[in-house]
Amino acid sequence: MKKISKILFLVFLCFLFLFYSNAKNISKNGSNIKNLKKIKTENINLKSAYNVSFGNIPLYFIQNRGQFNKRALFYARTSKYTIWITKKGLIFDSVRKNKEKNEEENNKLNPKSRILIKNQQKYQYKRDVSRLLFKGANKSPEIVPVDTTNYRVNYFTGKDKSKWKTGISTSKAVMYKNIYPHIDLKVYGKEKQIEYDWIVKPGGNPCNIRFEFKDVKGTELDRQGNIIIKTEFGKIIHKKPSAYQNKNNKIDVRFKKLSKNSYTFNIGKYNKTEKLIIDPLVLLYSTYIGGSFGDYVEDIAVDTNGCAY
Repeated sequence: MKKISKILFLVFLCFLFLFYSNAKNISKNGSNIKNLKKIKTENINLKSAYNVSFGNIPLYFIQNRGQFNKRALFYARTSKYTIWITKKGLIFDSVRKNKEKNEEENNKLNPKSRILIKNQQKYQYKRDVSRLLFKGANKSPEIVPVDTTNYRVNYFTGKDKSKWKTGISTSKAVMYKNIYPHIDLKVYGKEKQIEYDWIVKPGGNPCNIRFEFKDVKGTELDRQGNIIIKTEFGKIIHKKPSAYQNKNNKIDVRFKKLSKNSYTFNIGKYNKTEKLIIDPLVLLYSTYIGGSFGDYVEDIAVDTNGCAY
């Protein structure tokens, strides 16, 4: 009986010890929880920690492995447009709310229905597609990814798993090889602008480069030498190009209008035994924050890799 009493007493002591230890830990953790807001406020400062401009987020070109029309070999998405890479040229595809149509339809409804429509965000949309086509170019140029990344894209469409597309590779640029004899074209860019480098190798003639704007309201050359393209959604500006050899040797270059919406380049003297780079910059009507719905931002964060959330 005494042995049993001793055992029970030891068990009781162990229980008290465990209880005391847990109570101490709980008290300590509770103190930490109270200070959590203070710690976050003191240590997190995104603006000082990461000096990243959203306008510098690069485009990521995605290979078309059957998820879209086969004429598009690559594409890149931004907040307000998609650029499609085809053998014939570049396609700028944008969708926006049709405000006039939405207001017209909304005014026909009674006030309760108007609120319902607004809450459900049932909008009608307009689409604008403009094309930059390469005239007299190679009809089947080799188009390859450049500067591949580790990012992968998945498309899970429908219930049939055999039709799902997974692990699709991405790149920061796309190259048209020999689009004209001894001339390549590299397409790349950032969220709100596109750049394309014409790479004229020895033996290539930059006068062969000709491009035409299709499905636009019109084009013109302004006093600064920029091409102004008028579209349904506003203006797209092809900035006056720059040209160089060995990066330090600048070459005189400007756009030359051939016909209504067709252009080429006027090139000054350059060393034809060395590579020549012609580099226009395309400023699109879109911005890097905003979409097809009402636009607002509650919070923005950028991690150490420059990814935006």
